[in-house]
Amino acid sequence: MTRLDPRRVLEVERHFDEKTSGEVRGTLMHQFSMFGQSFGLGHAAGARTSVAGGVHSTAIRGMSDVHLNLASSTRHDLVGDALFALFETHDSAGYGDTLRVTALSNGAVVEWIHALVTQTAQKFGMDTHSGTTLQAYARRIAGHLAPADVSYLSDRLHLALAQEKRGEHPPQIFVEGVPSGRGAVVATSARIGSTDNLCIVPTALPSMWGRAVGDALAAAAPPKEITA
Repeated sequence: MTRLDPRRVLEVERHFDEKTSGEVRGTLMHQFSMFGQSFGLGHAAGARTSVAGGVHSTAIRGMSDVHLNLASSTRHDLVGDALFALFETHDSAGYGDTLRVTALSNGAVVEWIHALVTQTAQKFGMDTHSGTTLQAYARRIAGHLAPADVSYLSDRLHLALAQEKRGEHPPQIFVEGVPSGRGAVVATSARIGSTDNLCIVPTALPSMWGRAVGDALAAAAPPKEITA
């Protein structure tokens, strides 16, 4: 957990997710021609009977022509913003330093959880009831478990900048995250003043998900008979 002074916020930026939707329409034309040849040989076996054999070969050649039109639009997801913030800090010797704090958007976290559930479904097998059920509920599970506090954290950092400009004293900010390079961290949770913790990425989810799936498998396994 890193303690940051909001009065030393150098820069705060939002990066909104983009969603592209559209449709493709067109026509497909196919022209083909067939070429063939045959060869036959007959032999009279009697006055009224004959025996014949033949060989026939055919080749089909064609050409396709496709005409497609694409109509799409890209819009920013105004509730799916990621965060970038730069803080002024001090190193162990007291010299000035910086700390870059980034936070994933809610959409990115949803995709991460969705991939976790989908991988579990594939491990069960898409030809099993468990696999197809998990795959069907993957999007709902991801939407239910993904936190949406990154937008609020971004708003509070902008408020801290405004309070500093007005000469006020904004509350302290505590950030917990994963190091992503020298002087950089990817935020996983945060706390502003004495408020509740803000969850950005549920880092405990993979282990909790693994225990839940393991307990379900153990409960579904048939009991083993122990014989002397």
